[in-house]
Amino acid sequence: MHFYSGDAVDFKVEQTITGLEPGYYNLSMFLQGGDAKNPEMYLYAKTGGQEYKMNTSVSGWVNWNNPQINEILVTDGTITIGASIKADCGAW
Repeated sequence: MHFYSGDAVDFKVEQTITGLEPGYYNLSMFLQGGDAKNPEMYLYAKTGGQEYKMNTSVSGWVNWNNPQINEILVTDGTITIGASIKADCGAW
């Protein structure tokens, strides 16, 4: 996924996964970019009425951040995973 805007950036991307075996799962992503003033960026997972979040950020070209959420308990076979990205104009 790629983002840039001359206006403020404010979006979420998410996917719901079903049919999982009950158990613990890990979630991670890689993120790089820059010029993100006033950022609010995080990786998240929602399952069984719980929400797990891990804050992240961008720090320049090819400076990869790898936020991770470990031991997400899935009991009903369904999880929604996603990322939320907010920053002032010019963020990429």
